Amino acid sequence: MSPRTTKHRDHTPVGELLDRTPPHSVEAERAVLGSAMLDPRLLDELAAILDSPDAFHVHAHQVLYQHMLAMDADGAQLDVALLRERLRQHGDLEAVGGSLYVAEVLQSVPTAANAVYYANIVRGYALRRATIHAAADILRDAYEGTIDTTDLIASMHSRADGLSERTAGVSVVTASQAVESARMRIQSLLTDRYGTSLDTGLTELDQRTGGMFPGELVVPAARTSVGKTALAVQISVRHAFQGRSVLFFSSEMKAAELALRAVCARAGVSGGWIRNRSVTDRELAMVETAAEEFRKIPLFIDQSTRPSAIEIRHTARRLHRRAPLRLIVIDHLQRLRGADERRSLNEQIGKLAADAKNLALELDIPVLLLSQVNRDSDKAHDHKPRLSNLSQSGVIETDADQVWILHRPELYKRDPDLRGVAEINVAKNRNGATGEFSLRWDAALTTFRDAPSQQNELDDESKVEQFLQS
Repeated sequence: MSPRTTKHRDHTPVGELLDRTPPHSVEAERAVLGSAMLDPRLLDELAAILDSPDAFHVHAHQVLYQHMLAMDADGAQLDVALLRERLRQHGDLEAVGGSLYVAEVLQSVPTAANAVYYANIVRGYALRRATIHAAADILRDAYEGTIDTTDLIASMHSRADGLSERTAGVSVVTASQAVESARMRIQSLLTDRYGTSLDTGLTELDQRTGGMFPGELVVPAARTSVGKTALAVQISVRHAFQGRSVLFFSSEMKAAELALRAVCARAGVSGGWIRNRSVTDRELAMVETAAEEFRKIPLFIDQSTRPSAIEIRHTARRLHRRAPLRLIVIDHLQRLRGADERRSLNEQIGKLAADAKNLALELDIPVLLLSQVNRDSDKAHDHKPRLSNLSQSGVIETDADQVWILHRPELYKRDPDLRGVAEINVAKNRNGATGEFSLRWDAALTTFRDAPSQQNELDDESKVEQFLQS
């Protein structure tokens, strides 16, 4: 008696299942596109749900949506006549069924009121198709036996995790939600000084640059584990506590971890003490107080693993309408997903940097875009990274208004005098001075501070001001 052929729960052979037409809804796809034509303002909301033309099954609909997103990205007015003309210029009009089909799509819905409802239907089918494709790839690899079993299982888990992230829905969480997750983790482990610009809170950096101005792209760069994320968190929390809305894209650190770091720094309690369960009741109470304060600040954290420039733009625009943003932080450039991964890495990085600059100009706020420094800096005798060591430096430098390069010599030399010493090089400043100066690195609180000489100067200034006021 031969073994039974493996079948799905409905007793349909696997081969027949894979030969079926993938799940989709032509009506829902047409309704989404028709709604966008009727009310182009909905495109931000729709793009947050359908981040790629691949979300549509019908090829004509993919092409139409791609051109709509491109028109919106270029700032062009989206109407049927201009859409037809764009399709004609790009040789895609016939590919979508001609002018007649574009008109049919427009007339497929009488109102745009249900656009989000239809978009969620399309998204649901897209996720089903993605699941089918992932399962088919795993089946093929398992049958062919060309991949090691351990790697095959790892690939299966990786694909499942990716699908889970896509089904998770909205990736933006509020400061209150983030700090609630941070509190659970703790339990388990036991006024503008520079006018229109935003300051960093670091005296000499602000004096050299004048701060971060609206429309500027600022690039803090460093090797891994030097502290560029810590600096970005420090600046973000500073302004959020002053009532300014900040959007932080955290692709490497979950919102709870970011909140935990910020809360501990504000409380003056080392996160390491909590992780080592050596925190006292008094220190834990200080963390609780800081957490309550943190809960109220207008800080929004997007924890998408690899967001695309389109996703970042539409998320930012959507939040900006609700609560005007004053600062956007993207951590970090090399973790973003390029729009066309067939292009060279250099081209992708250049396009992403340009998109970040365009976002800063569009919303008229500073964008802090963190970037990695390549390993070539290790070849220098002092290990100091320069502007030329910035990954894909040329394309990034083109759009950056400021580039700050962080360095901590204690990571390379065992010298007790270097402990806590940090250096920052304002390597590019389109509208101000450049140069290098020292900071202090507080490893326990993951925070940068003014060097003692600068702090003394600041104290002297305060004394003079107090004298004059008296």
